[in-house]
Amino acid sequence: MTAPVEVVYERRGAGPTLVLLHGIGHHWAAWRPVMDRLAEAHDVIAVDLPGFGRSPVPAAGLPADMPGLAAAMVELFGAFGLDRPHVAGNSLGGAIALELAALGAVSSATALSPAGFCTARELRWALTVLSLHRNAARLPEPVLRRLFAAPALRMLAMGMILARPNRMALDDALADARALRQAR
Repeated sequence: MTAPVEVVYERRGAGPTLVLLHGIGHHWAAWRPVMDRLAEAHDVIAVDLPGFGRSPVPAAGLPADMPGLAAAMVELFGAFGLDRPHVAGNSLGGAIALELAALGAVSSATALSPAGFCTARELRWALTVLSLHRNAARLPEPVLRRLFAAPALRMLAMGMILARPNRMALDDALADARALRQAR
């Protein structure tokens, strides 16, 4: 028997459960702008996927493929005492949401810009952009702080992976950079 998946999460609201899954290199706080609104009608659980944000890498290692990620989420649902919750995911989280729906493990799935629907060329481009962003996120924090202090530079630095980064608070932009830098 394996130990349950350990994740860091934020939980708010009451009603039918909605589990929120972030994109690659991100963390649960990506959902912060909509959590309170969703919590008006749902028990909302936004998770840091295993190896992302502040969630540890599982003792058995990270899942190697999409079925492994989906199985980890089903295990997590069990740990939360959830039976077929609603899920919503963005990018990687959207792909996981679709996989969970295909398994019949969720009541409904909403996928925002799900990963995986691209040509080989588009995938190479996306991975190149992600790699550039991840390398930039490794700049010393004082340099990132100066860079992100100007909304226009924040837009230039993060505009390929986030909508309207120029509207983000400086501390949120820095937290996103740390999440990308530390993602396993």
